[in-house]
Amino acid sequence: MIAMRALQVAVIVSAPEERQRAALEQTFPEWHIVHDSLLRRWTALRRRPLTDREVKAGIRCVLIRASPERLVTVLVRQVQIALSLNAGHPPGR
Repeated sequence: MIAMRALQVAVIVSAPEERQRAALEQTFPEWHIVHDSLLRRWTALRRRPLTDREVKAGIRCVLIRASPERLVTVLVRQVQIALSLNAGHPPGR
């Protein structure tokens, strides 16, 4: 009975993080998002290998941040770099 109650509490506590994780994956479909509650960090992993051109431009295959807000900031920058590559412009323009 105690173990079942602990599991229920864990599910309740992790529900907001799971909603945030799912929202991030929906917003950034190129990335697999993981929340590690023990280490208190958010990780984004690219779903496909990077090309040499993407690596040279600054796109990363793994991003780790302490909060979902910080992760969003760096994910947005990664999207900007990718868009600039696709448009034929240098990153930051």
